Amino acid sequence: RLAQFMAAVGGLTVLSGLWLSWIFTAGLNSGIVTSATGLALAIGGVCGLIAAAVGGAILGRSVKGMAASLHAAAQLPKGVEQDAHLQNVERLQQRFALFSKIDLTLLVLALLLMALAHSI
Repeated sequence: RLAQFMAAVGGLTVLSGLWLSWIFTAGLNSGIVTSATGLALAIGGVCGLIAAAVGGAILGRSVKGMAASLHAAAQLPKGVEQDAHLQNVERLQQRFALFSKIDLTLLVLALLLMALAHSI
């Protein structure tokens, strides 16, 4: 349920950001979009969109894969098959750690660009 809630919140955030961009740029008016403020907001928005995609596609799948492998490993006696599931969990944890850092970087960039765009 938490995953579904977070996906819904992420989706609503993206939709509201797109709607606000449409309003701010008066329907994507090229004069506004190509201004320093418009570019900062656009780049921040793209960072946010990529972060949402990474969070939903890569991080979400990694968590589901870890849960499935842990559940399967718990059902098995100690041995080669259980070790294979646990190695898969370790691989997915490394993937999750890497893409979490990438996602956090993208979110911080989006936040800074959007917060500072009006000062540019």
